[in-house]
Amino acid sequence: MSGSEAVITGMRDRARINGAVPGPMDAWLTVRGIHTLHLRMKAHSENALTVAQWLEQDDRIDVVNYPGLETDTFASQFLSDHRGGMLSFEIKGADIHNCFRYLESTKLIKAATTLGDVSTVTLHPATSSQRGFSADERAAWGIKDNLVRLSVGIEDARDIIADLDQAISAAMR
Repeated sequence: MSGSEAVITGMRDRARINGAVPGPMDAWLTVRGIHTLHLRMKAHSENALTVAQWLEQDDRIDVVNYPGLETDTFASQFLSDHRGGMLSFEIKGADIHNCFRYLESTKLIKAATTLGDVSTVTLHPATSSQRGFSADERAAWGIKDNLVRLSVGIEDARDIIADLDQAISAAMR
């Protein structure tokens, strides 16, 4: 290995936690999945755009962050119309407790601590992925207490929207 002692130690620690090489089953699943990746990404992207457009029109939502929306400043940086399945949105007037009610109310959508699956999953960044950062650090990055993230899956977009609709309503009761 070459590099600073800090970089080498960090890489060694990461390899101890994650493993340095994928197992045979993980490698086989990756190779098998590559064959349909383009189909899954197309479905993720189309569903995410449909969901983002629906959220953008909803009066209960303050902000929708998705690069496929015409209002998004990053939209022009993509080489294709497929922008992936990740988006985030802010529930108007919500606090952490409202967001927990949202997470607890989803039925089709699964609450998760990480994102990325063929199924739709959601999380509350302030208390999950960014929980180790101070409120000031999160605020500087635009991660408010009412922000939720959504990894839109390949289910029927109408089912995803129906679940979001009822979960957002439940969050604000």
